[in-house]
Amino acid sequence: MAITSRHGWLYMIIVCIKSHHIKGMSNASRKNSRGETSFTKSLWLSIFLLGILLVTGCKHRSGALLIYVGIPNYAEKDLNQAGFRKARKAEELLMANANRRLKGQYPGTSIAISYYPNRDLLGMVRRRSGLGLGPDLIIASATVTEELYAEGLIKPFRIKEGHSKSPMNELQSIYLNSSGDRIGLPILIDSQLGCGNRKLIKQIPSTFNEWLNLRVPIGFDAAERDQIWIYGVFGAAEPIMRAVAANPHAFSDQDVHALEKYLNTLRSEFPKRDLFSSHSHNRLLLGLEKGELAWTTCRTSDIPRLRESLAEDLLVSPLPKGEQGVPLSIPIIRTATIGTHSTDRQKLLAKAWLGYWLRPIEQRTIREKHLRPLDTQDRESVKGADRKAIKAIVNAFQASPLPRAVVPAILGPRTKGNNLLLKIFDLYWNEKIEVQELVDNIVSRFALRQ
Repeated sequence: MAITSRHGWLYMIIVCIKSHHIKGMSNASRKNSRGETSFTKSLWLSIFLLGILLVTGCKHRSGALLIYVGIPNYAEKDLNQAGFRKARKAEELLMANANRRLKGQYPGTSIAISYYPNRDLLGMVRRRSGLGLGPDLIIASATVTEELYAEGLIKPFRIKEGHSKSPMNELQSIYLNSSGDRIGLPILIDSQLGCGNRKLIKQIPSTFNEWLNLRVPIGFDAAERDQIWIYGVFGAAEPIMRAVAANPHAFSDQDVHALEKYLNTLRSEFPKRDLFSSHSHNRLLLGLEKGELAWTTCRTSDIPRLRESLAEDLLVSPLPKGEQGVPLSIPIIRTATIGTHSTDRQKLLAKAWLGYWLRPIEQRTIREKHLRPLDTQDRESVKGADRKAIKAIVNAFQASPLPRAVVPAILGPRTKGNNLLLKIFDLYWNEKIEVQELVDNIVSRFALRQ
């Protein structure tokens, strides 16, 4: 049974009351002669016992497998908005298949799933784990998984089988701690795409030059991770990623030239365009749905929502090509990991649930379903861009001198990439440094974090 966090508390309260409270209340009702004072004492005692039971983990006595799912690209303020509800509906359908398989293996298994904005998962797991009520499984972005691991809120684990097909088998090699235990198991790739509104634009641009020549409002996510594709248009994405991973030889002369072309284009062309930038991914999607934007970057996880809201007006395509072909863009890598408060039975169920995501046929089915709005050629372009990005991520971190006992998330907490990159680039935009000095600053500032 899928429940929200609010309903999760209600569920535990009902279980606790049934097992510990009802008997006391019924006894009290048969002894009304003792008066109001006796009833009040009984009520306060019941509340006190209920509090103890909640704190000591009543949920474990129920044997339910408790799963927290983080939905990418939303914040707490979006919880009651239609966009989050549509995204949650799509997640529920996705998780239902894994649930059915587990119940087929272990009949009578109870599964409770709570859905949160991905960025709020850390705080929620921190609070619940502090009470001994942490989840058994957590589905989160690689960045959040890294934060959970750094705070000791997840338990490294071993699982006999692993991914056997690309790209997941290559990707999973970097989600290990120094002992070789898994910190997370990659289960989903949320690809970056271009989405358009047919009412404002008849055809999505296939090249970056076409994109620059659009005369309609267009938007892109201000998060540095979501702008990597623009570096990729000019061939500057991979050296940036190597530098973020503290590689001291991140840039060749050719890479410096590629970065300079990127910088010159942004400085000369972007001010002429009708561009809208936002740190709120949901705000960009709303702009597309309301007809305020003709084009914006989007994710495969956004497609169910946009298909429902825009119907035939939705246009979807790979990101515009540059001189280097399809640009390298960073997919949101979603991982599954195990919490710290599970019983042996719940750990067994958690690993069995993970088994669904390790099946190659399931991975292909999920992937094709997410890319269904694209034609065959465009699907292959998106897959090619993801393979290129995964290879770049793996290469960057395998050569990194940073500690291995953390999850490698590009531009995540380990790298502190997002804020640091923005600060370094600010000096260039304010015309205080030249390109070569900018490159030197990027390499040196990230190397200092070792």
